[in-house]
Amino acid sequence: MTGIYADASLRLLPTEEDGLERSVVSGTRGLLLMFDTDDGEVQLGAVVKLRDRAELLPGQEAPVELHFWADEARIYATPGSKFRAWYGRTVGEGTIGRLRDHELS
Repeated sequence: MTGIYADASLRLLPTEEDGLERSVVSGTRGLLLMFDTDDGEVQLGAVVKLRDRAELLPGQEAPVELHFWADEARIYATPGSKFRAWYGRTVGEGTIGRLRDHELS
């Protein structure tokens, strides 16, 4: 994987709004992050590490650390950029804070 990390906020949609039926646990790789561009949308995969809890329930928001495995993250996952969390459908949304070249301890 690349060494591209980002601080971000992530909010999961409530289950009744077509969100997930289960929580997302720290370290998950199951969500794709969708970024809108002038040419359409870009899908980026990342490990989602929750910063202040072990799991994120539908309807909740939390600070996260994202570890992207594609170098294109430097182009699309820029500070302030919005993304949709996708798991067969949009199940959440978030905003990129800052990019880093290392993992927080």
